[in-house]
Amino acid sequence: TLEEPQHDIVHLMTYMRQRASNSSVFLFEFFRDFDPYRRGYISETDFFRGIDSVRCFGDMSLPEKYLLLRTFAERRPNKFKHLVFNYAAFCEILQPCNQPTDTRVQMIPQYQRLRQVLYSFNPEMSLDSPFAIQPLTGEGETRITDLMGKLHHKTVSTRVSARELLGDYDPHLNGGTVGWMKKTMKTTQFMCNVPGCISYSQYMRGMVRLAGNMGITNDGLDLIY
Repeated sequence: TLEEPQHDIVHLMTYMRQRASNSSVFLFEFFRDFDPYRRGYISETDFFRGIDSVRCFGDMSLPEKYLLLRTFAERRPNKFKHLVFNYAAFCEILQPCNQPTDTRVQMIPQYQRLRQVLYSFNPEMSLDSPFAIQPLTGEGETRITDLMGKLHHKTVSTRVSARELLGDYDPHLNGGTVGWMKKTMKTTQFMCNVPGCISYSQYMRGMVRLAGNMGITNDGLDLIY
């Protein structure tokens, strides 16, 4: 069982990897918009913006964020001296995309060593860990049953296929809003890279279309997810 991350980068990134995996988020999406030169580096300010926008990392402490920043901060040429955080290497270590042609990923020896240590460190995550998936309480079970009943009534009464609507965001299916990805790359950049699985952001976009007028709160949508 892991202790709290605190000041150990291996423990911290193990927690982050577990959280990202549980939430099916693609971390690269949260940082690349801050990269004006598409070189894999962003500023310290944009690092905090990016990490704060990842909801599954919402309970990270400020010292833990600074530890992460120090680990992946590099001294850069004068023109790029404000772009210090190597987000490309950080994302590649936590979520390998196996894209060898991506020149943004600059894996210097210290990152390679960190990746090796991290991959060999696979403790069991305890249920009392803030980074683990928690079982539902009785109240939660009642709430999810009520929400699923309302969604079932909506799909039956309106003859809307939830499978087709959410499947529109599945890169493995032909057509749809992301069907083009099948034609452009052999592997897609998603945590659950199997048919029938979509990311959290895709789920939320689909559920807005499916249940947008039902008055379900974000907490309710998170509970279903």
